[in-house]
Amino acid sequence: MTTSARRTFPFPATAALLLTSALLLTGCGAEEPVPKFAPAPTVAPSAGTPTPVDEKSAEEFIRRWNDEQRDMQKGDTSKYRQIAGDCETCMKAADRIDEIYASGGFVKTDGRKVRSIKPSGPSENAENTYVVEVYSSPTSYRESSQAPEESLNGGVATYRLQLSRSAGKWAVQDIWTVPRDSKIR
Repeated sequence: MTTSARRTFPFPATAALLLTSALLLTGCGAEEPVPKFAPAPTVAPSAGTPTPVDEKSAEEFIRRWNDEQRDMQKGDTSKYRQIAGDCETCMKAADRIDEIYASGGFVKTDGRKVRSIKPSGPSENAENTYVVEVYSSPTSYRESSQAPEESLNGGVATYRLQLSRSAGKWAVQDIWTVPRDSKIR
């Protein structure tokens, strides 16, 4: 009888450390209704920003970005990179996915569901910043063809997502995880 080398890690803290945000940010579209926000004031992205996506509201853009994040888990990061703007964390996540697939690995997930999107409260860098709560599905992955299959349990996570808007189009500027004990919910 052969035993599997599969490892299972407890929900988010361990998963985030092991696979950075690439797998923790597993995405899918949402079905729950959420109020739409009026477009925010225009903020020009810095030079070298990929072409932003033309959605009417920040909520529509965030849901699309979430869908593209899920889709990149299949190995093609090009569309995700197009809307990631100047988001260094987003690019690192896409780079990690590229590395996994280039090494013969894989990611299997049903993605995540956006549970809520709320404008961030008053704070430094709060303009065009949203608090996004998601439910991530369980995920299995192999970092290379020779690596053991590992898994993430999934569950609820909260992020702050900072956007920019230029010429009616949105782009991601930054994303960070909101600690579970934070009052930013």
